[in-house]
Amino acid sequence: MVGSCHEHIQPHGTAAFAIETDQGEELMIVSEVRSSAQNEPDHHSIRTNIANSIGLAFGLVPHKIVLAPVGKLPKTSSGKIQRLKARDIFNPG
Repeated sequence: MVGSCHEHIQPHGTAAFAIETDQGEELMIVSEVRSSAQNEPDHHSIRTNIANSIGLAFGLVPHKIVLAPVGKLPKTSSGKIQRLKARDIFNPG
């Protein structure tokens, strides 16, 4: 779903997980973005599309959306995203 909401998002390159905030558990999304999306207007458009996609599908508003270069999400040898490791990398502390 998120992978198809914008042309610059890498297919099979998105992870979603809960993070702790002052308000309790919140949703965080990390999406790998192709190098062709280098400017802030592209990043704003991508984040907006992700938020709208999640909102329409699940009625949730992501607390944090991180855009990462392709290849930065940790994966297993079989290609599955390691969500807990990704949370530790992209939401330290």
